[in-house]
Amino acid sequence: MKTKTEDHHHILVLGATGTFGLILIQFIHNLGHTLTLYMCGQSKLPESIVSSECVEVIQGELSDVDGLEIAASCGADVFICVAVPTWGRREVLSDSENGERKKKKNPERKMGEKISPL
Repeated sequence: MKTKTEDHHHILVLGATGTFGLILIQFIHNLGHTLTLYMCGQSKLPESIVSSECVEVIQGELSDVDGLEIAASCGADVFICVAVPTWGRREVLSDSENGERKKKKNPERKMGEKISPL
C-alpha cells in the first residue's frame, strides 16, 4: 500500500457495498487514495476495486465488535461511515405487518413541541 503524503490519505469506509458506498469508494479510488473497506460481503464490489493494490477488504458486520476493532486499527487517517444497521428492522416490519404498534415513550409530548432544558 502507498504511504501517506499531504495529498494522499488512507481512508476506512464502513458500508462500502451500499448504493452510496459503491459510488463513494469508486470516487475515492479514482483519486488514488488507499482504502480499507469494512463490509459484510464483497460480491458487489467492482473488479477494479477488488484487484487494486490500494484496497484492503475486512469482512464483518456492524454488530461485530472484534471486527470493528480490527478495522479501526488499520491505520486510516480518515473514517467514513455510510453503513446502515439492519438489526431491529425485521422486528419493526414484522410488527407493522401484524398491525402492532409500540407505545410512545412520552405520550404527553406533542409533535413539534419544544423540549425544556434540564
